[in-house]
Amino acid sequence: MLVWLLTISFAWASVYVQCMPPLDVFGEAVTLTPSNFSLTSQGAWLVEFFSPYCPHCRNFAPTWRKVAENVDALRYDNEAPYTLARVNCYEWMDLCDEQNIEFFPDAKQYFDGQLDKADVLRLTGQDADKIEQFVKEQQQIYRSKKLGIRVSPAMTASVALDASPPTTTSTAVQAPAASQASSEKQNLKPLPSLTEFGIAPIETIEQLDAYVGPDVGQGPSFVKSAYTEAAAIMAGHVNPIAVNCLKYMDVCTKYNITGWPSLHLYHQGSKTEYPMHAKRTKELFLAFLRDQGVLYLVENVNATSLDRALAQQKYSVLYLMPGSESERIMIENVRMSVSSPMAFYASDDPAIAQLLMGGGPSLFVFQGAVSHLVANLPLSAVAGQSNDTAVTAIAQWLNLQAQPPVEELSASGLDSALSQAPGVVMTVLSSSSADLNEQLQQFTDFARTWRSSSDLSHKPFLFAWLDYDRYPELLLSRYRIHVSSTPTLLVLEGHSSTMYQPSTKGTWLEQSELLLWLDSVSQGQEHGQKFGTVLTRTWTSVRATGAPLVSSHPLLMLLVFLSLLLLFPRTRRMVLRWVPRSHASTKMV
Repeated sequence: MLVWLLTISFAWASVYVQCMPPLDVFGEAVTLTPSNFSLTSQGAWLVEFFSPYCPHCRNFAPTWRKVAENVDALRYDNEAPYTLARVNCYEWMDLCDEQNIEFFPDAKQYFDGQLDKADVLRLTGQDADKIEQFVKEQQQIYRSKKLGIRVSPAMTASVALDASPPTTTSTAVQAPAASQASSEKQNLKPLPSLTEFGIAPIETIEQLDAYVGPDVGQGPSFVKSAYTEAAAIMAGHVNPIAVNCLKYMDVCTKYNITGWPSLHLYHQGSKTEYPMHAKRTKELFLAFLRDQGVLYLVENVNATSLDRALAQQKYSVLYLMPGSESERIMIENVRMSVSSPMAFYASDDPAIAQLLMGGGPSLFVFQGAVSHLVANLPLSAVAGQSNDTAVTAIAQWLNLQAQPPVEELSASGLDSALSQAPGVVMTVLSSSSADLNEQLQQFTDFARTWRSSSDLSHKPFLFAWLDYDRYPELLLSRYRIHVSSTPTLLVLEGHSSTMYQPSTKGTWLEQSELLLWLDSVSQGQEHGQKFGTVLTRTWTSVRATGAPLVSSHPLLMLLVFLSLLLLFPRTRRMVLRWVPRSHASTKMV
């Protein structure tokens, strides 16, 4: 009983200490409250909204303090004052609700009392240098608005901490001469990846006009300021270009860009704007381009061009014998959802079907060439599923094919994997064994067979091996594995601290038997046993479920903890001894 009491006390106290706010979270800083928030009506303000009980806020505190100290001089600029301030949302919840604060930490920029930019930290990240650069650029923009001038690239690049007013104004940008545009167009090359304006080959407005000008008929170009993942997919079909409007305001003014991030498609002299209120995700960007008829996510190939196409990317997916139009759209949605770099092709060439012995519509994954077939997924595997469910399942399956089949883990790497992966299929081998390479190859083949299976109900296990010679004490104490039992196989589930082992230990089973056993584990049909000590299992459970509760309701959790302690008779007797007796006949319980 005493061991349990100490275990619970230690676990709760550790989590509570981690979630308690420090005495000084942000140091010296301008603090805003409901009574003085009206100060933001004068000047430019970058306001951080935080909670002292938020771990992310505490981690961000030194960064915010550093930026505040570095740009403190901007507060005293008479023409364009820029101030960093903070609001404690734990104390002033109503104020934070008025400002639509949904998470911590959050930062918003105000110009003369009006919200100018929300979610600033999503633009800059929590990097001190990027936030400081953002502040300097925004202070310059605020200055230009106050003085009624336009910010030129040179002015933006030369902002100093003293924020002295500019001495010159920028001139209007003239359209390039026809001869210049024609010359640029003749040398135009497709952009291989997202290209930022100001960097070769788009360093001047004339070069930008060559891609997006009204007289250009070379094909579509897509101007964007973020989401390089979409750019990696569209490159080769659509020229992805980015213009930093904070740095090159004259360029954005010339193209009538009034707000940013703003996404525009330039095609054959016409301009189409991405819907302003639509979500900005890789999938929706690519769907927008597809709907405009300028991006084909799945290219058609035949037997002659297949090998050449597969050689262009490390991993490629071939959609063989396409079915209905809805099925093709589903595969395009899969293409947009896959996070691993993969090229997608489609073919109904009978010669390819005969070579691959394909029947109905299927997906084939190749590694560099037709001879290196990695996996095959008949689309009948998702028959009857909704489109969204099928897209998610296929994308997850494809991502697995591009991952290394087996990883070698260290002790710390294993702990990290257990906290993230749905399960770890681990083999314990001895590096001093003469059969190590053969055993690793057998395990790798087993991992590939599991991952390439067309059964999409299989869990996406992480397959890894651990060297017994490096961690004998860990393996013996936590998993009860002795060197005499190597090689051995087990499945570990970190969230439940459960370990599964096949019935026969110390020997390799036939792969077919091993796959059946692993399928039973994946379906929850096997009975496992706990691993680790009571203390480590308790701590894992508390860390996973207790931290959010403690951080959001610390006082309530303290009362719950004290109530649990009172369930123990010895604790109740100790408490009653401390309480003054009202009469002599108090009964001990």
